[in-house]
Amino acid sequence: MAKIEPPKKVLNKIPKVAAKVDNITNLTATNKASPVETKPLQLQVPANIKNEYKAYCASSGRSMSEVFLEMFSDHKEKHATL
Repeated sequence: MAKIEPPKKVLNKIPKVAAKVDNITNLTATNKASPVETKPLQLQVPANIKNEYKAYCASSGRSMSEVFLEMFSDHKEKHATL
């Protein structure tokens, strides 16, 4: 019987979304990045808004999560109550 080598492990060269989510950092008031636990957040938005948002993030070289966190932080500062 012929001796057959086991298949070689092939690394996936396409990064997975989960790997990107693990790299999200939390910007504190001092703008120091620190790793934080992340959780998924699902929102229902019109398809054209989602497509525009995704294209904007890609064109700026940032993840959708990074842009969302920045927008949320800016929104909280703008609408802070005393």
